[in-house]
Amino acid sequence: VAAEEEWDYDINQLLHATWILYSFSFLLPMGLYLMFRLMGIISFSVVDLICFYGYSLVAYIPTTWICVAPVSWLQWLSLCISTVVSGMLVLRNVTGPILESAGGGGGVGQGKSGGLIMAVIGCHFIFFLVMKLAFYHHVHH
Repeated sequence: VAAEEEWDYDINQLLHATWILYSFSFLLPMGLYLMFRLMGIISFSVVDLICFYGYSLVAYIPTTWICVAPVSWLQWLSLCISTVVSGMLVLRNVTGPILESAGGGGGVGQGKSGGLIMAVIGCHFIFFLVMKLAFYHHVHH
């Protein structure tokens, strides 16, 4: 790096990152909590869901360091691994109560329980795409 190059920053990128992370950490769990309540799944509180999603973001910490390298395939691979680990953490904690509710006559049928699980997986996939396309890419000047 030449001494005369300036470091460029974009405060809007920080604002977008904050909005996306808070949405994934708080708004998504609150929305799922409301959906679970409407469907009769009362096994966990909104705080439990927020904790699940907050802890699931820990998988992205090593990925942040790995994605500093401007190697596209490495970025995609590390983001995929982080997303799978993050999703498994959430699914491990959420699928049990969903399936118990479906099998125990709690109000959620087999089809609806599968839909709820797919919604959780779909939200993680969308989060993966947003992270890759909005933040983990290198802009060449």
